[in-house]
Amino acid sequence: MKLRWCGVLVKDLDESIKFYREVIGLPEPKRASAGPGTEIALFDTGGAELELLQKDDVPNPDPGNAVCIAFEVASIEDAMAFVKENGIEIERGPIISPRAKFFFIRDPNGVEVELKQAD
Repeated sequence: MKLRWCGVLVKDLDESIKFYREVIGLPEPKRASAGPGTEIALFDTGGAELELLQKDDVPNPDPGNAVCIAFEVASIEDAMAFVKENGIEIERGPIISPRAKFFFIRDPNGVEVELKQAD
C-alpha cells in the first residue's frame, strides 16, 4: 500500500495553514470547498499530501479523533474482503463517487484509516 495523505480536522483553517506554511515550511496549499460547511486545504509535501479539514459542524475537534491516515489500494473490493476476513470492522463505506471509491476503518489506537482505490 502507498500512503496517500494524512488528514487533520482543525478548528481554524487559516490559523492552521499559517502554522504549516510558516513553522513547518510547506508551500501554499490548494483550498477548496468539500461540501456544505466544509473547507479543505491540501499541502503537497513532495510525497503524501497533508490535508487540513475544517467543518462547521465540528467547531472544536477532539484531538484523539482529529487525524485520518489514507492509503491507496489496488481494489476496494479486495481490501474490504481482506479487512473483514481479519475481523476488522468497517466504520463507513464503501463510499463511491465519480472520482473515488473508499471506506474507513480504525487502527488499534482508534485512529481513522481510509482505504482508497487507486485512481
